[in-house]
Amino acid sequence: MSIRPGAPAPLLLASLPALLAGCGASDAGDPPATGRAVRDSAGVEIVSSDAPRWADGGGWTVAPEADAILAGHGDADFALFRAVDLALLPHGAVAVANSGTAEVAVLEADGALRARLGGRGEGPGEFQWLNGVLARGDSVVAVDGATLRFSVFGPDGDLAREFSVEPEPGHPTGIRAVAMGEAGVGVFREVGFAEKLAPGVVRLPGSAFRLDWGGTRAVDFPGSFPGGAIFVLTDGMGTLPLGPDLFLAGDADGFHVGDGERAEVRAYAPDGRLTRLVRWAAVPRPVSEAMRAEWTEAQSASMREQGMPEEAVAKQRQFQERVPFPEHLPVHRDLVVDEGGHLWVRRYRTGLSSDTPTSWQGKTVGPDAPLAERPSDWWVFAPDGEWLGLVTTPPGLRVEVVTTDAVWGVHTDALGVETVRRHALVH
Repeated sequence: MSIRPGAPAPLLLASLPALLAGCGASDAGDPPATGRAVRDSAGVEIVSSDAPRWADGGGWTVAPEADAILAGHGDADFALFRAVDLALLPHGAVAVANSGTAEVAVLEADGALRARLGGRGEGPGEFQWLNGVLARGDSVVAVDGATLRFSVFGPDGDLAREFSVEPEPGHPTGIRAVAMGEAGVGVFREVGFAEKLAPGVVRLPGSAFRLDWGGTRAVDFPGSFPGGAIFVLTDGMGTLPLGPDLFLAGDADGFHVGDGERAEVRAYAPDGRLTRLVRWAAVPRPVSEAMRAEWTEAQSASMREQGMPEEAVAKQRQFQERVPFPEHLPVHRDLVVDEGGHLWVRRYRTGLSSDTPTSWQGKTVGPDAPLAERPSDWWVFAPDGEWLGLVTTPPGLRVEVVTTDAVWGVHTDALGVETVRRHALVH
């Protein structure tokens, strides 16, 4: 069993005990940070910030209007649908993992569709679960999270070669991957359970390692890598509501990982060494009764929209009311490392109307606004780990890549139409 971050939650919780012990440092006994505190523990740099450097209203901003909108025009049969990842290619082109059609779309700088790579299937260059796309020069590397396979397409769009991760015997498994420059590919493998689980809450186990671009497993990253959180009842199981997950980012200098539960990101060097822990003072946010009630109502509404009979809805509702919830919301979701080495960490957002509203361009976005109309908040950290401050990105934009002067992402409007957009980043 493997659960992708951001995937629709069937039945989802709980904040689990920290599972990262043994990674070179522990939360227990840490002195409180004052400003930016740097300590060393067994060769690991620990950077703790209790407040951002930027004053309110200072720091970076993202332009509210996109200066490039790419949708793949030129092919009447093509549309972006469940685009889950993107990578920048030379000369302004963009490769998009279009999971809804199980193909990688290569879009020109003017938005025209250059190529459609792959398709749904099990053969060479085909995908069962396309969940990532990487770029190496002008080659495109597609990631199939289900078959554990990487497909490398050359500049001409032809399949050049493929390599795979060995499955774990007896356990269902899935992978997520990030590019690490010439060092290769950082891979997180999440492993399901082959045996029956006792009732309770658990995070799926996982491991992380680096492959070189030839597909050889070069180094294992030490520590614990908990994947998605699930709950188990005597008569069912599902994804933990409002629960944590593992998130990754890569750059030429290393592999970055956060478990979602704590205000902490680990950084590993390409040779596998844990080099830094970045920590900041995030205020815990309790899971309220209103959040629980709204989540349960949303599950029932979804079933009714699918045409399920009311008797089935009522039965499922009884099950949902026994589903556990965490005491606190996760701290963060996605991680991105920009071209300048700054770490971006997206603040967790539930998507529920009772979640904390944010502001955008000086205007408050109310709690009743649809998810697609709400902005996202990102904590930004300097290359040395210092907490700089908060950057808010436009409503509906899921940021995937940050360059020195722009943020790139997939925008979804109120009608569900997806486009790739570029917004200027103002320093």
